[in-house]
Amino acid sequence: MNSIDFYQVKRTNIEIASSQWNVEFYRGYEELVFNPKIDSSISDVICFIHARNYDLPFRFPIEIGSIQFLCGFFPKSKSIYIASKQLSHELTLTKNDSDNAFFYQIYQHAQKIATIPLHNTPPLIEFITHKYNLADFSADEYKSVNLETEKIAKELVTKVGIYKQTWFEKLSDFGLDLTANYMLVRIHLLKFLAILPSLDHDKKGTEVKKSLLEALTRLINDSAIASNKKLKGQQRALPSFYIYCMQVGLFIFKLLPASFLAKIIRYSVSLMAKRFIAGENIESCTYSLKGLLDTNREATLDQLGELVVSNKEANEYEEKVIEIINGLDRHIVPGTNNKAGIKQAHVSIKVSALSNDFKPYAFEETYKKVAPRLRNILIQAKKKKVFINIDAEHYHYRDIVLKIYEKVLIDTHELHDYADTGIVIQAYLRDGHLHFQDVLKLAHKRQLRMPIRLVKGAYWDVETVEAEAHNFNAPEFLNK
Repeated sequence: MNSIDFYQVKRTNIEIASSQWNVEFYRGYEELVFNPKIDSSISDVICFIHARNYDLPFRFPIEIGSIQFLCGFFPKSKSIYIASKQLSHELTLTKNDSDNAFFYQIYQHAQKIATIPLHNTPPLIEFITHKYNLADFSADEYKSVNLETEKIAKELVTKVGIYKQTWFEKLSDFGLDLTANYMLVRIHLLKFLAILPSLDHDKKGTEVKKSLLEALTRLINDSAIASNKKLKGQQRALPSFYIYCMQVGLFIFKLLPASFLAKIIRYSVSLMAKRFIAGENIESCTYSLKGLLDTNREATLDQLGELVVSNKEANEYEEKVIEIINGLDRHIVPGTNNKAGIKQAHVSIKVSALSNDFKPYAFEETYKKVAPRLRNILIQAKKKKVFINIDAEHYHYRDIVLKIYEKVLIDTHELHDYADTGIVIQAYLRDGHLHFQDVLKLAHKRQLRMPIRLVKGAYWDVETVEAEAHNFNAPEFLNK
């Protein structure tokens, strides 16, 4: 099929969800969209429209056979227009020759979708709530639940507010907020911090100063570009006040001697690291853990070095985790619970770090390598009355991690009554509710209370960038 045949616009009338709809699409899409009837992903959107009595036109991305499309839905006229993702094919085809009759019909087809106001599109959470019949907490029937949630939230805020941060913690939290809210800060600041350890050889500080000035200059310039392009969301420009402060900082840093500036930077980074790195080993954690516990804060310990590239490193990771488990009784009375009823001796582990060849598509092979190490960790934690939390993983690893964890718990007799273990649920994933159901089934199967930790962005950045690079829909909710 040549391009002219492929992009010939076709129209058909078809029954979807017990009503007649006009569907406009390209001939080349026909076999994929109608196979043999219209794809269920489109039918799901129509059912949503009927259920919510939606009457505004809106755009909605759909996926059919791993290919992404952009659809325009017009509920009042019962019309659907199907085009390429982000109208990328249409923009390319009509860029230079929109006057040609063939290209003009493609242009008109795309315009029907492009002119729909973006704010008409219903929030994705509404669609997922309807599709999977989840609880709709905006409904009146959940008013009491929402009120109770607000009450608990206020109590938590009050309790958190009791702790008074030091000036350095306030400053570092401000910096962390900047990296969370502005992509430009993450790109340039974190890139500089990633380079810094490799500059230990730079005793005079020349390269450190050069790298810092380059990072700040690029950040200021890229922010100006973002401002000119009027970019929104995570890609938006930094506020003028922040840019002014950075320009002042850039001027001062240029005047400072390289060796002096490098010492300040390295000292500041080491102070920041101490907020998150308790010590080189469990023996050196006394000061950090005491400071947390004395101020009624809780902590989970995890072993750094989670990227293992050899079988030896996987063994070392297991051994170091067990060292932490065995050494926690020096700092925390064994069996002590916090106010939530969870063990204060709390360790988080990455299951993927228990093998240098972790393959999400090969369960049996991966299980044979990971299970013995995970089993040893869990059995030792049970003996020492330590809680083990299975930490968040990359989206591709999430399901196999749960399967390995479940099989080890079910198949190991010593762990049948081990209740001090739980797993993370990544609440920012569109299918997080499905993962929660799997965890719930495991808790029912074991007939034990199973604490879970909700996280809201562990791999959000890397997975959204990866999705954009490979042109597929990210598994996360994009409104962070």
